[in-house]
Amino acid sequence: MKVIIVGAGRRGSRIAVELSKEDADIIFIDTNKTRLDNVLNKLDCMGFLGSGTDIDLLEKAGCKDADAFIAVTANDETNIVACGLVASQFHIEKTIAAIKNLGWIGKDGIKGMLLGISEIVNPNVVTANSIYNIVNNGIYNNVITFNDSDFILYNYKVTKGERAIEESVKNIREKSSYDYIIAAVYSKGKSEVPKGNTIIHEDDILSIVGKPKELAKLIPDVASSNNPSQKIILVGGSTITRFFLMLCTPRQLSNITLIDMDKDICLQFATEFPNIIVLNADITDDTILKDANLTHHDLLISLTDVDELNLITATYAKKIGIRRSISLIRQNINYLTMGEYLGIDSIISTTESTVETVISKLRGSNVSSIHSIFGGTINIYEYTIDKDTPVCNKKLSEVDMRGKGIIAAINTNGNKRIIPSGSYTLKEGDHVLVSVGGGKTKFIQQLFIKDGE
Repeated sequence: MKVIIVGAGRRGSRIAVELSKEDADIIFIDTNKTRLDNVLNKLDCMGFLGSGTDIDLLEKAGCKDADAFIAVTANDETNIVACGLVASQFHIEKTIAAIKNLGWIGKDGIKGMLLGISEIVNPNVVTANSIYNIVNNGIYNNVITFNDSDFILYNYKVTKGERAIEESVKNIREKSSYDYIIAAVYSKGKSEVPKGNTIIHEDDILSIVGKPKELAKLIPDVASSNNPSQKIILVGGSTITRFFLMLCTPRQLSNITLIDMDKDICLQFATEFPNIIVLNADITDDTILKDANLTHHDLLISLTDVDELNLITATYAKKIGIRRSISLIRQNINYLTMGEYLGIDSIISTTESTVETVISKLRGSNVSSIHSIFGGTINIYEYTIDKDTPVCNKKLSEVDMRGKGIIAAINTNGNKRIIPSGSYTLKEGDHVLVSVGGGKTKFIQQLFIKDGE
C-alpha cells in the first residue's frame, strides 16, 4: 500500500507508525521543516516540504499511483481542499480528512461524500464515543471495549503460585469452567497470538476476551469495576463534553453534574441539556467537590483542554472518595502511561482515538474498530461480516488463518454473544473480534474484508 499523509504532527506520525508495521510505502507532506525532519528521522518514509494543497507538489509526491490519501493537519480547510484535489485530479478512491469544525459537516455528519472525501473523521466525536463506550461497559484498568461487540478485552498479569503457570493455553481452557479466550500473550518481552500448545509462564500478560459478567467471575478486579457508573461528574464544558452528553440517554443525563469556571459556557450547557446539573465553579478550588456533596459520586471525567489539569483533577477525585476517574489527554500522548501510577482508572487520548479510527477506515468498510496492544505488536480487529466477505457462510474450522490470528469472540446477527468453536458458521451481520500478530494484517484482511476492497 502506498499512502500519502498530509500533516507530520502527532496524528500523522502515529498513523505512519501503524502503517509501517505492514511495510506500507509512506510519503509525508508538511509545511513545517522541523516536524517533517522529526518524522523522517524516526521512520523509514519519504517527505516533501510544502502545502498539501499545492497540486504540483501532490503530483511530485506520487499521488498518481497512491492507494490512499490522509489529511490530518490542524487546519480543517487544508484537509478538505487537499482531499478534494487528489480525489478530482488523481482519482484516489480512499481519501480521509480529519475535520473538527461542525460547520463543515453538521452535528450528524455528512450523508455521502464531501468534495470527493471518502471518509471524514471528527477527532472530538470519536473521542466522545470512546469515553461513552467505556462508561457504559464499566471502568477498568487495562481494558479495551469495542464499538459493535459487547465483549471486553482485559490484560491480566500471571503472578506467582497461579495454576496457569507452565500450562498450555489448551489445557487452561479445558480445565476452566468460564467462557473466555486468550487472544494474545506477552511473555519475556515478546508478544504472540497463542496456539493451543503455547505455554504460560509467571509474569506473562494475557489478553483475555470475554463477556463482562463472565470475566467478573474469573478476575476479581473486573468484578469490582463491572457496574456502569450511575452518578457522573464532568469537569470542563469542552466540545468533547457536548458530544458525550449527546450520546447519553435522558436517564443518564439526569445523573450528570457538569462543572466549569466560565459562566457563559455554563449557561450554554444548562440551556442545551436541561436535565443535567451545571455548576459554575473552579475545579482547582479543593472544596468545590465536598461543598457540592459530590464526593460520593461513582465517576469523575475531566475533559478540559488542559492535559495537566485533567490528570490532577482525576487523581484528586480518587483521593477524596470518588470511586472511578477518567482523564482526557489532548496534546501530550506521553502522559498515557501515567494513569496506572496516578491511580486514574482510564486515560483517553484524542490522538489515539483518531489514529485508530483512521486506520480502521483504511482497512475496509466493514472494519468497526482496531485496537493495538503490547506496544502495537498485536492488533484486535472488529469486523462486520458482509455477504461479500470471503469467510461468510463458512464454518470456523474451514477458515485457515495459518496461525497468523485467532477469532476471539462473536456477536451474532441474532445478538447473541459467543466464544466461538470450530462448528460455528459465520453469517452476514455477525460482529467478529480477530486477534492478529504484527505484520500479519495483510493475510487476515484477505479473509475478512469485503471482496473488491
